[in-house]
Amino acid sequence: MLNSTSSHFPFPTLDHKFLVHQKKSCFCQPDHSQYYPSHTSAAVSSMSLPGVITQQPITERNPLIGTGSWRSGLFDLADNIPVCVLGALCPQILSCHLAHSYGENCCLPLVPGGMIALRTHMRLSYNIEGTICDDAVMLMFCGPCELCRMTRELRARNG
Repeated sequence: MLNSTSSHFPFPTLDHKFLVHQKKSCFCQPDHSQYYPSHTSAAVSSMSLPGVITQQPITERNPLIGTGSWRSGLFDLADNIPVCVLGALCPQILSCHLAHSYGENCCLPLVPGGMIALRTHMRLSYNIEGTICDDAVMLMFCGPCELCRMTRELRARNG
């Protein structure tokens, strides 16, 4: 079974005949003869069994992109001047106020990605067009202006 006469390897190696014998008695491939005694395993794999799905059903995927739009533009700063001043001078206070007004914990803006999650939830709740990537880019590059727009949107929708 073991061949230790090889001069290249100091360790015993397995004999080829042993490996062939072990492969024949391996339990890796199922034996269908116990379930279908009159069929061979090749015949069983080619026959179709009732209730077996042979192809995945094709479903149409609807992305979570709304059809609406924001009620105000990104640079409509004159619509609510106190909010814009607060957003320009101290956006952290505005973001905490926005999170609390939206029904979230006021510490949400302190969590990394918290405002992206809030904007995404707001966009999906109000059926506003966009993607998560849009949410991240808008808050990263236009943060204070986007906070002002989110606050204006919340006030316009909730009164």
